[in-house]
Amino acid sequence: MYDVSPGSAPRSGTPSPATPGTSRSLDRGLQVLLCFSEEKREWAVRDLAAQLTIPLASAHRVVASLRDAGFLERTKEGHRYRLGLRCLRLASLVLDGLDLREVAGPIMRRLVDLTGETAVLLVPHRTDAVCILQVEGRSPIRPRSVRIGDRVPYNAGAAPLAIFAFLAREEQERIVHDGLRALTDLTIVDPKALQDRCADIVQKGVAYSRGEAILGTAAVAAPIFDAAEYHVAASVGLTGIEAKIVDMEEAVMRAASEISRQLGAHGTP
Repeated sequence: MYDVSPGSAPRSGTPSPATPGTSRSLDRGLQVLLCFSEEKREWAVRDLAAQLTIPLASAHRVVASLRDAGFLERTKEGHRYRLGLRCLRLASLVLDGLDLREVAGPIMRRLVDLTGETAVLLVPHRTDAVCILQVEGRSPIRPRSVRIGDRVPYNAGAAPLAIFAFLAREEQERIVHDGLRALTDLTIVDPKALQDRCADIVQKGVAYSRGEAILGTAAVAAPIFDAAEYHVAASVGLTGIEAKIVDMEEAVMRAASEISRQLGAHGTP
């Protein structure tokens, strides 16, 4: 119902025209690298030449230079190329420098613009989830929401549950063993009920709550993953009145997926 995808963006694998004043060899090297995408992970030199409309001999020279520098490597068959480990090292430097709030902020603001409800970003912290960013909604009726710095038990509310459901089993058991704290009469405090709830969240990829953290407030949230395989880094959620929140599942899941993608994740468990 709601779409938080960014506006028009160039398709991966479609090179941009050369910038005046740049080296032709450098420009061609960048164009070759930009041809690689999730849809097209391997290229033959002849196909690259055709894609970029450059002479075959030029394509061979550019590919050889990129291969020698570690940006490309031959496939096992030997006649095609894929991205090399040097690209992975550079990507890891970019990911290490990302700040979760900087990545999530613009996406959360789009989410609020589209839905009118308040968006929150929570991260795991020991026995609680901590709110590190909130974007205030514009809906005429805005129930109370968690604020920046608030700590919420993992078992209380959609955003904490969206994190807890994807924690390692050992971590979940430790948190349950330490005791489940209730914020309202509706907070889940029974371990079996919490286990069943988490199984449902994992299956659907989204969490709902109604009055479990704050009475009179409903919420929907989805997990955010980082570049580490199957590692949940945070959750993004919307809070508001139940009648409106129930229709915002797709928007929240799309926002979480976009944040995860920008953090380097390649899917969810």
